Amino acid sequence: MGQPPRFGRPPKAKRSDIKLRPMERVLGLSVDGVKKAYPFSVLKKKPERFEDRINGKKVIIHFDKKSETGYVTDERGSLIPSIALFWFAWSDFYPETEVYDEEQPQQRRGH
Repeated sequence: MGQPPRFGRPPKAKRSDIKLRPMERVLGLSVDGVKKAYPFSVLKKKPERFEDRINGKKVIIHFDKKSETGYVTDERGSLIPSIALFWFAWSDFYPETEVYDEEQPQQRRGH
């Protein structure tokens, strides 16, 4: 059993590398213990279906721009559990999350 989630904002210095607003909506998921967040602001600019890698595994991100909903599948089409929520909530639960950035395919870490 891991540590319980932290609540509250970490000091600004630890968040300076992440340029997301607290109320930015993200699609968050975990693959073999690696957490990753996909900001809606980035997903809106991407094709409605695109591939990414998390912890060396290929995932397919599906995002409906009109309804602003998304889900994730593996390469066989099986659903990978994901959740849409605000960045501040995701990052409080998972401070070491990776954040998808369309300009940097190599992911950057949160906090």
